[in-house]
Formats: sequence, structure tokens, C-alpha cells
Amino acid sequence: AGGIPPLLRLLSSGCEEVEEKVAMTLRNLAVNNIQHQVLIVEAEGLELLEDLLQMDTMLPEVVVLGTLLAPAIPLKKKVQVIGPKAIPSIIGLMKVCKSSSHGALLMGLHEFAKMDAKKREDIVNAGGIPLLTDHFGPGDRKVKEEVTGALQCLATTPSTQAAIVAAGGVDVMIAGLEQGSSPAQRTAAIGAIKKLAATASYRTAIAEAGGLRLLVDLLRASTGAEQVRVAEALQSLAFDNAENKATIANSGGISALLAMLSAKDSKAQAGAAKTLQSLAADETCQDAIRHEGGLRALLSHTSSPAAPVQEGVLGALKALSESAASRSELVEAGGIENIVGLLHSPSPLAQLSAAAMLRDIAQDGEELRLSIAEAGAIQPLVGLLSAESQLTQEAAVVALDMLVQTDEHMTAMAEADCTLPLVLLLCSGTLLAEQKAAALLERIGVRPGSVSTLTDLHSLGTLVHIVGTGSPIAKHAVVVILEQVAADLGRGRDAVISAGAVPPLVELLNRHPNANGESNDADAEGAAATRAHVAGALGNLARGNRNYQSIVAAAGSLPLLFEVLEEPEGLLKAVHAIFAIIQDHKKNRKIVIASGGIKPLARCAASDEHEVRLTSVRIFAQLAHGKEHKAVISRAPNFLPTLASLAAPEVESEEKREAIALLRTLATLPTSWDAIASAGATPPLVRALRSPMESVVEDASGVLQLLSMQANLLPTLVQAGVVSGIVPVLEAAAGR
Repeated sequence: AGGIPPLLRLLSSGCEEVEEKVAMTLRNLAVNNIQHQVLIVEAEGLELLEDLLQMDTMLPEVVVLGTLLAPAIPLKKKVQVIGPKAIPSIIGLMKVCKSSSHGALLMGLHEFAKMDAKKREDIVNAGGIPLLTDHFGPGDRKVKEEVTGALQCLATTPSTQAAIVAAGGVDVMIAGLEQGSSPAQRTAAIGAIKKLAATASYRTAIAEAGGLRLLVDLLRASTGAEQVRVAEALQSLAFDNAENKATIANSGGISALLAMLSAKDSKAQAGAAKTLQSLAADETCQDAIRHEGGLRALLSHTSSPAAPVQEGVLGALKALSESAASRSELVEAGGIENIVGLLHSPSPLAQLSAAAMLRDIAQDGEELRLSIAEAGAIQPLVGLLSAESQLTQEAAVVALDMLVQTDEHMTAMAEADCTLPLVLLLCSGTLLAEQKAAALLERIGVRPGSVSTLTDLHSLGTLVHIVGTGSPIAKHAVVVILEQVAADLGRGRDAVISAGAVPPLVELLNRHPNANGESNDADAEGAAATRAHVAGALGNLARGNRNYQSIVAAAGSLPLLFEVLEEPEGLLKAVHAIFAIIQDHKKNRKIVIASGGIKPLARCAASDEHEVRLTSVRIFAQLAHGKEHKAVISRAPNFLPTLASLAAPEVESEEKREAIALLRTLATLPTSWDAIASAGATPPLVRALRSPMESVVEDASGVLQLLSMQANLLPTLVQAGVVSGIVPVLEAAAGR
């Protein structure tokens, strides 16, 4: 009938009796009637009623608040229309009004606390928190609900949480967990505890007040949404607090959570799983989980279609797998097959957890590593090397590093196309992943099937980029790969050359890369090993191809390879590389002479290693073309005595044959005759006349013939028995 506007106008009549009657009328209209409440608000009735709160008389307080704070009015509307006077007025009224009015006033504070941060701040500033805790006690259920609910709403910032704890708010929350509390009170208490648990000292305070044991009891007794809230509160209280975790376990919390995990409701399962995850890293909780058969229960949920359940279960299992005792029981429960199956999951979290668990299990001995490999883990783990998550990549490569120890497993890994993903980890993985990838690459090597994968433009471009910019570990691994790829003298070598790998490879030979002549390599031993493989790669690239020999030499490799000859790790590969670069290549031979290569090569001829000595002699045989080169070689310190010693053994060998052939070449230079004789070459040459190898006899005879052309050497030749040595040769020739 349009009665609300004129009633509201009467609130300004100046007559208290009329205004009280109007307020009571408006309250009666508003009770449980949303339509009437909205009409009062739209007619600015709340603002007018709020003014009545400032009256000295206490008579209208409940009547006014019943309308002003009617719960059915939308919160948004209340925020818009309620001014700044109400909160101080309510708190002031609480201090002086009769207790029968407290319920409505507390409801008012609770309603305001729900609204927004500003209203909550006003309550705190007006002293509302101590007032709330002071009014909590035995008695009205509604009062308890409103106090607990208001405190829950207020516990949103560190400052208000501190005020709540200081005012005894923890005891209010604990009371809300006790038997006999109403559902609304419990809900508010649990919510407040979750908020307070964000602070370490409050977690301890709640535990000391008995909150953990009450929550565990409540977890057993409750169901549905309340049980989930309880589990979440336990999870919050367990965070970074070993004592609280132990208390939960010792109070039967693990068995209650495992029972909750078996519920049909996925929300309950998720709550239990996440809480178990937060507890599973604690030793006491691990013991309880194993004692209660929790590993099998967790394994049975690893493939849950509900992502939150799977996430919590996998997190718990991952934490448990860090314990040797739990790993043992996990294996006994058939966990390996289950975990390997998770490697194929589309869930990134499942992949990470599975790889991490297999990594942990693989620590426990060769038998378990074989079991994991036989369960088919190698191929999916190789697939995870390319996962988006670096953590997953790292877990996978560490697991593979442990698993792949036998030739069979190395072959299986190579067949899974592991090379390129491992290479990519060298430039995009974590430091640990990079180290493990490098170790695997060196262990497995480049199998024939991998060459075609690595020789595409993109892959080789990546490898060359790593050679130039990667870490020392990455560079070493890639150089080993390039050495092996270049050994494929067909497509592999062509691709490496085309990718421009030679200049960065040669740069790695440089032991003094900076302007001050100081090495940039922190690991000198590792750098020497890398240089050895660089030498091997360059040798493979140059071998038997004149164009490639020119490319390798033009990059400045030869002078640097002479330095590598001084390093035990790289000696053999370097001498082979030098031979490959100069073989039948006149220009490159000149580079050796011009860049001072004779002296270090002469030292190589005296090496303890047969292969080094033989290859050095062959290098000199290549260099000994032209008078100038022969003269330089003949003058090399100690080289001719070394060559004479190589020709001396009675036992026939390729080394002996090559040394005598080189002496014959050098002896074509008359100025070398005295040096050859002085080096003690005559006796071994005479003995060589008795060799069963015709080529050795021919070369030895040739040297002796040339030496005999110098008169002063004839006595030396005769004294060495040259006559008695020649006669059998002539007799054998006559016989033929």
C-alpha cells in the first residue's frame, strides 16, 4: 500500500516514541521478507535507521539492528548503503546494553566482518576483537556461532591474526572443535585455524592447546565437506612442523586419512591425498603409513581420474620413495610396474613423480635397476628427456644414468633415439641434467642408427652452437659426439664440415684463449680431455680428403695440435690428426715445417707408446720431401739417434721397417750422411740385412750404399760388419 516511505519520513519526526514505534514496525515488515527488506533499503531506510543508533536510549537498539543487519539483505547492497557510524555504535552498545541484546549485536559484527577489508579494519580499530573473545563462553549457541564466525572473517591479515591470538582467540577455536559444538561453529573454527596456521608460532600454539588431537577425532567422526575442511586444517598445521606431524601420526591421523582416501567422494579422496602428501616426508609419518598399509592404498589411486587425487597421491609416494624402507615396501607391493606405467601418463605431474620415484628406487642396487629396465622404463624415460618441465627432464636423465649400465641397456637406450634429446639437455637442462646427459652420451657413444639423426642441419647446428658457447661439460660431450660422427667418412663427415664445425673445434684447442695468455678453463684436466677429442675429431674430418685437409689446416689447427702433443691425454689422437692433415698434402707439410712442428714430433718418435712412435715416423716420412725439409729433419735434436734405435730391434716390426725406410729417404741428402752414421744407425742397418723382409733388406742396403759413397765413413761401415752382411744378400740374390 506504499506505507514504507511515509514510515521512513516519520523517523525524522523528533518524537522518540513515534520513532521507536516506526522502527519496530519496519523491523516487523523486514523479518524474513526479502522484498520488504529491499524496499526499505531502496528508500534509504538503512541510513535513517543508522542515525537512531546514536540515540541515548537503549530501547530501539535491537529493533533497529534487526532491520539494519537483516541477513537477507544482499551484502553488496549493505556495503553500498551502510555508513561509518554503525560499527563503533555496535561495539559501544555491546559494552553497556543488557546481555539479551548481545546476540543481535554480535550478529551485526559478524555481518560487517563478512563485508570487506575496510569494515574488518574498522572492527579491529574499534576494539572489536577483545570484545568478541570476551563474550565467548558457556551459554547461547548463537553467541558462540557469531563470535567464532566473526573471528574467522577477521583472521585475514597478520595484524588481525596477532590480535586474535593475543585476545585468546585460539581457545575460542579449540572450543569450536569440541564435542557438542554446532556445525556452524565447527565450520568457522576450522576455517579460522586454517588461516592462523599460516604462521609458524600459531601452528605451535594450536597444537599445544590440543587442536591436533581434536581435529583427528573430528576427522574420524565427520563426513563430506566438513571432513575435507578438517583434512585441510591438518595439512596447514603440519606444514614445516615435525612435532605437529608426529602428533598427527601418533593420534591416529594416518589411519583416519587412509580411510578417508577410500571414500567414494573424490573431494574427500583429494583432501586425504593432499594431507598425506604433506605428512609423507616425515619419518614418524612414514612409519605410520607403512604400518597401516598405506603404500598399497596410495598405489591403488595413482591413476585416479581426479587430478587433485592423483596429484596428492603421487606427491606422497614421491616423498616416501626418498626413504629406503619405504622403497623396499613399495617394490614388494608391485610398485615398479605401476610406476613405470605412469611414465606413459598424459599428466606432466604423473610423469615427473614416476621418473623421480624410479630414480630413487634405482639407488638400491643392481637387481632393482635390472627390474626397472625389464619393466620397460628405458624408452618412456628417454621420451621424458624432451618434457617441458626441467625437473622432469632432470629426474628422467638421472634415472637413466643409473639404469643404463649394461651393453644391452645401452643398446635399448640408443634404439630409443636418445642422442638428440641428450644433446639438447646440454644447452637447456639443469646443471645436474647437463652433467648426467654428458656422462650418458660418452658412455653410449654414437651408434650407427644415430648418425642420420644427428646429421640433419638443425641437429648439427645445435651441436656446433654448443661447441662455441656451451659449458665445459657440454662442450666435452659434444666434441666426443662430433668425433664419432666424423668417423663416418661419408655423410657424417660431410655434414660436420658443412655445419661449420671446424673453426669452433680448433678454438677449443687453444689453451690460452684470452688476451692475457691465461686459460679460461677452470678444470685443466677436463679441458685436456676435451682437447684430446677435438684432435680426434679433426683427424677424422681430414682423413683421406684433400679439401677437408685444407679446411682443417686453414683454421690454424696444426700449431695448436703441436701443443696437444705435450699432453698425455691427447698425445695419440693429436699425432694421428697431424698425420691425417698432412698426408699427401704438400701445402700442409710446409705448415708443419714453418710452424716449428719438427721438435715436438721428434720427441713423439721417442715416446713409450708404440702407436705414437710409428705414426710420428710416418709423419716424418711425409715431411721428408725436398732437400730443405730433409735437412731440417736431420738437424732435429736427438731425432736420428731415436730413428736408429727404432731400426735396432732383432724382432721384425712395422715400426722397424718404417724407420729404416725413413733413414733411406733422409740419406738421399749427402749432408745427412755423417749425422746418420754419428747417430749409431750403421750397426742396426747392417743387422737389418739379415731380415726376412725383402723391403727391409732393400732399404737397409740403400742407406748403406749411400753412406759408403763418403770415404771417411767406410771404416765405420767395415767395422760394423757390412762386408759379412752384404755377402749373404748377394748369395741369396745369386740363388734367385
